[in-house]
Amino acid sequence: MGNEHWVECKLGDICRPKQWKTVATSELSDKGYPVYGANGKIGYYKEYNHKNSTILVTCRGATCGKINISDPFSYVNGNAMALDDLNSAVEFGYLLYFLKNRDFSDIITGSAQPQIIKSSIEKVKILLPPINEQKRIVEKLDAILPKVKQTKERLENISTILKRFRQSVLVAAFDGRLTGTTISKKEKLEELCYFITKGTTPKEMASGKGEIPFIKVYNLTFTGALDFTLDPTFVSRKTHDSFLARSKVVPGDILMNIVGPPLGKVSLLPDSFGEANINQAIVRFRCKDLLSNKYLLYFLLNQETIETITAQSKATVGQNNLTLEICRNIEIPLTSIDKQQEIVCRVEKLFAVADALEEKYQSAMSRVNKIEQAVLAKAFRGELAEADPDDESAEELLDGILGDK
Repeated sequence: MGNEHWVECKLGDICRPKQWKTVATSELSDKGYPVYGANGKIGYYKEYNHKNSTILVTCRGATCGKINISDPFSYVNGNAMALDDLNSAVEFGYLLYFLKNRDFSDIITGSAQPQIIKSSIEKVKILLPPINEQKRIVEKLDAILPKVKQTKERLENISTILKRFRQSVLVAAFDGRLTGTTISKKEKLEELCYFITKGTTPKEMASGKGEIPFIKVYNLTFTGALDFTLDPTFVSRKTHDSFLARSKVVPGDILMNIVGPPLGKVSLLPDSFGEANINQAIVRFRCKDLLSNKYLLYFLLNQETIETITAQSKATVGQNNLTLEICRNIEIPLTSIDKQQEIVCRVEKLFAVADALEEKYQSAMSRVNKIEQAVLAKAFRGELAEADPDDESAEELLDGILGDK
């Protein structure tokens, strides 16, 4: 076994990559022929430009290089490169799997708007075994990969279940069921926190390193942690102490995004972080003595709280904006500080169980992904399906392909 008897050709030798005219969004409807864009179906149109299923390569945007398949009788627009007129000497499924196994980063150009152009994709090298061996490879992959996909789907269900579990814990924490105590009293956060404010954006900032960390929405998370490893930004001490003096944050402060979607990103500034500052899309809560910061953190992470404040948000041009007035008027179930700490302790114990299961899930998912990659790699090393000496040689296959051109 091996692929020494295979031949190499260019993608442009075996098909005709083409970007078709893009249908305007205003022309799409909810009936007709399916329209395929960069990431699959985007709507329906009155006409079709592809009678048969076609392999599509996303050629514009952040998902450049993604592989899709169109349904029969569909319209493919210009954000996907259609691999038209596939030579009959190449098995459709073989090319599909081969391209899914390929990294297209070497032919993607542009940073603001990544793209793949026709002249580049035509030069992509394809390894071709004899046609019957192609069919045997596809048969093997069709038997193995659906099982891998099923396993991944079952594992993804675990992640969904864990998210629901965490939310059920938070709901129970604030309706009293977690500790068996009814919490009927509610107070506005403006009564329980020092001055609630948001940040602003200065003219000068530095990326990578600097004096004072400048926290942006993408540094906040849906878990309560702060992730400053993602594109860290800094401001000078002078700016921090003058222009941004009102929005200083210190360890123990709770930060929440007020511009979405999605809303509901909340983080606790850890003790190890030191002083920092925030931009205009983040609100700062600094708790007084009657309110535990972690109690507030879990309250703001509660889906019921998120839904309540989202319903009050101001919707403008596809954005959800929370005003400082909305944030100050958020009502939180209030109990004694000792009871708050007990609730926090119980939440964290249950979350620790979920975190341990999440870690096992991530490990299992990583192993499954490696299996899929290993199977594909083995297939295209010629180690998955047996070669047959009676097959037409790959050289003869290529001669026929080039002859057709």
